[in-house]
Amino acid sequence: MRTKPTIDELMTAYGRSLAKTRGAWYRHKFHSIGSGLEVGGKLEICGLGKVMAGQNFHLQKNVTLSTFTAQAEIRIGNGVLIGDSVFIGAHEKVTVGDNNIIASEVLIIDTDRHGIDGQPAKEAPVIIGNNVWIGLRAMILEGVTIGDNSIVGAGSVVAKSVAPNSIVVGNPARFIRETKMGRTS
Repeated sequence: MRTKPTIDELMTAYGRSLAKTRGAWYRHKFHSIGSGLEVGGKLEICGLGKVMAGQNFHLQKNVTLSTFTAQAEIRIGNGVLIGDSVFIGAHEKVTVGDNNIIASEVLIIDTDRHGIDGQPAKEAPVIIGNNVWIGLRAMILEGVTIGDNSIVGAGSVVAKSVAPNSIVVGNPARFIRETKMGRTS
């Protein structure tokens, strides 16, 4: 016997339907994109560089993917979820692996955009491995590699690379322990 759907189930289905419709609308802004794009609200893709993403890419609202030069690339893998108000900026290259969760208000940027004391701006690619969870309001700065199965705690500022299977927290981010199996959801 089939039961009637609840209001919550209907609202969830409606929200998913809207996200899929928005995904179809935003597809043309990507240099390349796999199937299953869902966009929960406003998405801004700006700059002259390339933004590429794999399959089952889910974005919440107010996400900005910005390339600062014509040669810049943002590459996002399969099964990635990006939360509200995330900014990803590339002067050279930002790579996000498969099956990652990037929580709301995260900043990922591969340049400090300016030099100090007469020095040129620091610019170095950012690489985020697979099965990584980046917590609320974290910052991932230029030249950082985050290894597979790692977790970056909320509010952390990551200025140095993170080994695979690590949990890092704080400002500056510091290692606190290894993960047992990576994130579980």
